[in-house]
Amino acid sequence: MAQKKGYELLKEKVPEFRSPWKSTAIFIIWFLLFLVCIGFFIWFNGLVWYGALISQFVVALVCSAFAYGHMKNAKRYREKYGELAYRYFFFHFIMPIFATWFACIFHPLLIGGQALL
Repeated sequence: MAQKKGYELLKEKVPEFRSPWKSTAIFIIWFLLFLVCIGFFIWFNGLVWYGALISQFVVALVCSAFAYGHMKNAKRYREKYGELAYRYFFFHFIMPIFATWFACIFHPLLIGGQALL
């Protein structure tokens, strides 16, 4: 029996991905979380001196907190939800981790000024 990989495995673990409409809704929610982070960057960068550095640190800290919660709660989620553990885990931890992580990756593109290198 071949092992499932990628999106097929995700559809098995998170039943909402089996429907194109629900998949689209999940992506839209993720994108809105991403835009909230980007909005925070844009707002905070111009608010204080070194705002870009401070805002990047804050969002990276939030991402790290979700990652820590992800690692701490894995066993508890498996015990509590059984077969649907990954589904709840995905929405509670994985989506926020990816939204904040991608926002941190794209944040340097928003910073204006002279290039240092």
